[in-house]
Amino acid sequence: MELVQEHITTVDNYGSGFAPYFIALGLWVGALVMTFLLKPFNNRLVTAGASPITVGLSGIVPWLIVGAVQALLLALTIQFPCGIAVAHPVAYYCLTILSSFVFCAIIQMITAAFGFPGKFLAVVLLMLQLTTAAGTFPIETEFTIFQNMSPWLPMTYIVHALRQAMAGADLSLVGGDVARLVAFFAVAFAVTCLVAWRKRLVTMSDLHPLVDL
Repeated sequence: MELVQEHITTVDNYGSGFAPYFIALGLWVGALVMTFLLKPFNNRLVTAGASPITVGLSGIVPWLIVGAVQALLLALTIQFPCGIAVAHPVAYYCLTILSSFVFCAIIQMITAAFGFPGKFLAVVLLMLQLTTAAGTFPIETEFTIFQNMSPWLPMTYIVHALRQAMAGADLSLVGGDVARLVAFFAVAFAVTCLVAWRKRLVTMSDLHPLVDL
């Protein structure tokens, strides 16, 4: 039996193959840094009895604006100063911005639900995603627990979609990734709105938090 190799697509260098992985990492860290600058939502709107959707939107819009800016800057830096080839620029930039939006929504949800400890949970979730996103080696080479977790974490789909856009593979494969990322965003925003509704009931821990940064 003779092994036959068939190349679906190629990349110019090692860095080009790793770029989607590190783009996803950079976007998550960027969204995490926003927690030190932006609040998940406006507590005055909550106590004033505003609609949970209004509260959620008022909170996430600043995150999305900053997220879009950081995504564009990162995408431009990867393509031009770093010289990484991009086969489908429109898809590449749209996916980078969408990825930033998804991460912003998830981290907003975590910090809204858990407060300051949510920042630690976001770091833990980052570690899990780095080991399950198949950014360095195929997921089939990972432990079974990581293989089982991979479909439930957004970075898996971001890395896969960016690879198709950057390496010039079949863009039809991106549709499923985009649908799942939109679902992640919708669920995270819905949970944030639910937390905003729940926080209409003010408790002593809200008035005197243990840690407030």
